Amino acid sequence: MPEPTFSLTPWAAFPARRGSLSQRVPCDQRAASSDTYKSGNNKSTISPTFQSGLNLAQPAVPLPQNDYSQKRAVLDSEGTTTTAVTNSDLNSSLKNVAKSAYPTAGASSGAYLPYDVNPTTGVAKFTGGGIYVEGDASVQLSTSGSSAQVYTIKQGGTTTTITIDTR
Repeated sequence: MPEPTFSLTPWAAFPARRGSLSQRVPCDQRAASSDTYKSGNNKSTISPTFQSGLNLAQPAVPLPQNDYSQKRAVLDSEGTTTTAVTNSDLNSSLKNVAKSAYPTAGASSGAYLPYDVNPTTGVAKFTGGGIYVEGDASVQLSTSGSSAQVYTIKQGGTTTTITIDTR
């Protein structure tokens, strides 16, 4: 069976001001606007766009006291609601790559995304802030072309490939 592949079109750069604990951008531990690295015979250049600037040597931001702020961030891209995430919340916001909603009774494994599909065009629109992986998994990150991020998520005998094209 072929691996499911799903494409989404989110925002392409970092529109809000970003910060880092480090006093430099961690591209091979040197401050630069881009970095080229080599992996085997492949060579790639990373050149992020920080539309509102990048502040270095910022104070640490403490991790949330709970896991539901991070879960909520997947659903709404903010994670600021202070209530626990329920299976009903996950069901109403998340789908897998086959366009099936998160099960109302919960799940022990699977990769889910917050997205809507335009009924006329069939184009998926990312509506949240991340990928929700239920259960143990190995995740491999890679690129495709000049504008796509590829997430390969392996759980047992199931491999899910998610491609996010930033064009």
